[in-house]
Amino acid sequence: MDIRLVVTDLDGTLLRDDKSISDYTRSVVQQVRARGTKVACATARGRVEVVVPNDMLDAQISGNGAITSIDGKIIHQVLVPYRAARPLLMACHERGMLIVASIGGKWYAMAEELDDRDFGVKHEIVDFSVFNIDTEKVWVWIDSPEDLDFMRSHLSDELYLQVSRDGLAMVMHRGATKSNAALALAQHWGITPSQIVAFGDDLNDIDMLKACGTGVVMGNAIDKVKAISAIHADTNENNGVAKWLDVNILNI
Repeated sequence: MDIRLVVTDLDGTLLRDDKSISDYTRSVVQQVRARGTKVACATARGRVEVVVPNDMLDAQISGNGAITSIDGKIIHQVLVPYRAARPLLMACHERGMLIVASIGGKWYAMAEELDDRDFGVKHEIVDFSVFNIDTEKVWVWIDSPEDLDFMRSHLSDELYLQVSRDGLAMVMHRGATKSNAALALAQHWGITPSQIVAFGDDLNDIDMLKACGTGVVMGNAIDKVKAISAIHADTNENNGVAKWLDVNILNI
């Protein structure tokens, strides 16, 4: 198996449930990189360094594919234009839904009650009616199927919506996907799609798992994700990514 690039989701995949990385996983990743294989993360998070040390990664795909960077330099970027986001932001706010826009680890919201939510970073209170910042994505807390229908009715053609297993909706530019970012990263390094292995567990990983030469589904993945690939790893709690890399890259 000719693998030159490893792209892994973080939450529920490389990270354990407590958001930590085991010493075994850290060691395997470093050994894989020492062999010349690139390792990148692909996450919906905006700030990767909060949970993964920079010395473990050759590149970072954040914002669900909105921004791809190497050593802090952006090589691929697809943002949500503020003019496309503003109608959705205002409509959801007026409906009483909790909604934030994020870019580069910064969060923007109109609601003070968001202070009760754990972002890991402090958000800034803004007026969405005059909001003029292009963002990586928009986050919305969904309480009912009607909320989803409402959001879809206010999406512009430039945007798409995904819902994670925890009921959190993400709105992004149609070009901002983990698969597009992974392929852009591979092209930057002269790597073909067939030489990429991707790991994931949630709905927003499906496009990446399908686009890469080898798509590995975590043992803890939701059923819809498990159904797309016959290649399964152990769970995130049991070092699934590292075990697969150990067997298929280090011990071949």
